[in-house]
Amino acid sequence: MDEHIQAGRRLMVGCAFAAIGWIILAWNVFQALPSAEASLILGVIALAESVASLLVRQEIKRTLHQKLEDCLALWAAFTVIILLLSWYSELPFFKGSPLALLCFLGLSLCVSLLRLFHSHMQGTSALWCSFSCRIWVLAMICPAISWGTEPTQTVVLFASVLVVLLQLCFALDGSRPSLDDPMTGRLVSRSSTSLMAQMDLLMLPIFLGPILAWPYLIARGVGFLPRLALTFLDNAAEPKLADMRTGAGRLVATAGRINLGSLLIGGASALMVLAAIPLVAQHFRLEDTDFRSIAMWIAFANFAPALLGATAVLLRAVGMQRELAWIQIFCSGLFCSALLLGSDKSGIDIAKALAASTWLASILGAALLAKNFGIWPGITALLFRQIRLF
Repeated sequence: MDEHIQAGRRLMVGCAFAAIGWIILAWNVFQALPSAEASLILGVIALAESVASLLVRQEIKRTLHQKLEDCLALWAAFTVIILLLSWYSELPFFKGSPLALLCFLGLSLCVSLLRLFHSHMQGTSALWCSFSCRIWVLAMICPAISWGTEPTQTVVLFASVLVVLLQLCFALDGSRPSLDDPMTGRLVSRSSTSLMAQMDLLMLPIFLGPILAWPYLIARGVGFLPRLALTFLDNAAEPKLADMRTGAGRLVATAGRINLGSLLIGGASALMVLAAIPLVAQHFRLEDTDFRSIAMWIAFANFAPALLGATAVLLRAVGMQRELAWIQIFCSGLFCSALLLGSDKSGIDIAKALAASTWLASILGAALLAKNFGIWPGITALLFRQIRLF
């Protein structure tokens, strides 16, 4: 139990450092380069991280060699698909910039290998090859380049690839096999959760060019605050839920408290986002773009887990991983279908589709929990005497 709590705390600290690193990275890049070029660079890095999170599958009872084979096979298939799409119909995000496309594919491979080797590393080596460290190093690229020469899009892209390659070399030198995690692997539900969290970024280069994409990227970073705060709460609560799985009454009561906590924390985070949107729009000179509307829709999407409860972590806790995976895959499919079949394809349309699919997934998950286990979302748990404030 103590090990789970410590692991959750380490994860929360890492997420906080990574979020700060992303903010500094965006600040430095936008200060050094024009908006379109800065958007392209940030988009390449964000897309590479998103693709890597989907390519690397942390399942138990598989050796590092087997995981490496799977990762390389998936990356090769992904690369073929991207190159075919670029050949038959040029992707708007990479239009006129084949170098950015090549850097994206190279970064996705290197980051995937880094994530894979990082899971088999310990101590200081694991820290230096972590996601948080990588983002902080990338954030210092533009200031470091400006000491010797003027940063350009090509130089910054090559420098980003070089940083990840150096980190990968360090990982190859310092990685060593370790015992697998004794906790039960929930591969399918974890993969579907990761897919749903990244699906808008994966679709972004298909529909939007850099000039239209960079307001969306900034809006996504601002609107992601409620989801980040709720992720901290879920990581802290999941070990306790696992221990209470055998006691139905204790599980329901604890779930009610978690849902109420999600409502309070998510609501406060959403208010912070609403207050930050005008300031960010003014600082990044986004008043003439769709930034405000996009940020509002993304914040609305990320408020769904706050209002309807921590459905994903609760469904995993009660053993409904398969149902959770089906819900998330179904909603991800609806999201992609809405964009592919829709007539308009703008940042606002992507944000609206994201909000609709996220709310639908939360509603379906909350309905399953209420029907099968009597776990009601948010403040409604008070009506069923699952939790008491006094």
